[in-house]
Amino acid sequence: MSDISNFDAYLQEQLQDPEFRERFEAADRALEITFQLAELRRKRGLTQAQAAAMMGAKRQTISRLENPASYGQTFTALKRYAEVLGAELQVSVAPRASLANMSPAT
Repeated sequence: MSDISNFDAYLQEQLQDPEFRERFEAADRALEITFQLAELRRKRGLTQAQAAAMMGAKRQTISRLENPASYGQTFTALKRYAEVLGAELQVSVAPRASLANMSPAT
């Protein structure tokens, strides 16, 4: 019996498409950020309502910021929420592998 599921095989096939891979990796990064924020809030012993009050927002705002299925969070809101939790939101820019070897435009 194979150790790879039908879904895993399908995903591996889809990841061969550069456009799909890009969207998949972006979703994975967004998912990781939401998990980190929720975990940090819990480690600080805060409820969503308490974190919202500290941020001057509604509890639904915190729920949305922690929800990986929610889209449209702004950098400013994520940064503000991280600061309320005593953390710093760090962003970095890295060239994609496909662009790393491109020569500069003249």
